[in-house]
Amino acid sequence: MDERVKRALQQWPDVPDVYGWLALDARGRWLLRGEPISNLKLIDFINRNYARQDDGGYAFQNGPQKVHVALAMTPWVAELCRPAGETLDFRVHTGEAISAVQAVYLSDGGHLILQTAQGPALVRESALAELLEHFTDRHGEALAGEPLEAALAAPQAHGLQLRLTPQQGLPVQPLQDEQMEPVLGFIRQPQQRES
Repeated sequence: MDERVKRALQQWPDVPDVYGWLALDARGRWLLRGEPISNLKLIDFINRNYARQDDGGYAFQNGPQKVHVALAMTPWVAELCRPAGETLDFRVHTGEAISAVQAVYLSDGGHLILQTAQGPALVRESALAELLEHFTDRHGEALAGEPLEAALAAPQAHGLQLRLTPQQGLPVQPLQDEQMEPVLGFIRQPQQRES
């Protein structure tokens, strides 16, 4: 969080929170009242001051005012840092490198989600094609064609894994879209509390 934001919080601690203005879409774009934000300095400011809240929601601290973020999918959107090689390196939409992938989920809606040190991150659709060669069976053997399609349809039954490095693969766990928030521990649509 920016120092000037911290100072503003100390100076004006009782500014009311804002709901319904800021959203994060499934491509990692910030939306202000439904319209994509294009100002790069504003995007950078939001990125630096965006964080998880104690209740599991996510918010942008705009000086003394907390702006709660409505999420299209997950609080983070992941993309590959460079073309997929032997080791998969991801970063989130704010530009921060993902330091550790702890679990991999495939939702019933076909979304690949990483549980990371930062929190749950939806893998951008544009990265999925590059990841196909990194799916293996439980023995580390590469999957392609029909065997890969069958494994993607029933990941646990086929022992589907995502190979993150030549030495490490994580099992791909199925996840129902409606179970995403309780299983991964976040709030998609923060609501103003009654006073």
